[in-house]
Amino acid sequence: MRYALSLLLLLHGAIHLLGAVKGLRLGEVSQLTQPIMARVGGPWPRAAELRPSSLRSQYERASPLALAASPTGAPPLVSESELAPLPEPVRRWLTRPGVVG
Repeated sequence: MRYALSLLLLLHGAIHLLGAVKGLRLGEVSQLTQPIMARVGGPWPRAAELRPSSLRSQYERASPLALAASPTGAPPLVSESELAPLPEPVRRWLTRPGVVG
């Protein structure tokens, strides 16, 4: 499924590039029958390069920065006894980043 979505996004980006080629008058694109003004065709290459990122990759980029900015030796935010009534996945999720003392 991931590969199919990646292929779909790649094709979508290629269509944006065709719009830029026609809008900026870099070549003739007969498949696009509607006129595209240069000011509209200009932003299309930027739209073609935008890529979605997963929440996991955003977390992996942001968490080291947030942890580095946190004061060392700070008291724990949550105690083990507070986690006892929570489901196991939630306890693991809170324990991994060091929230639990």
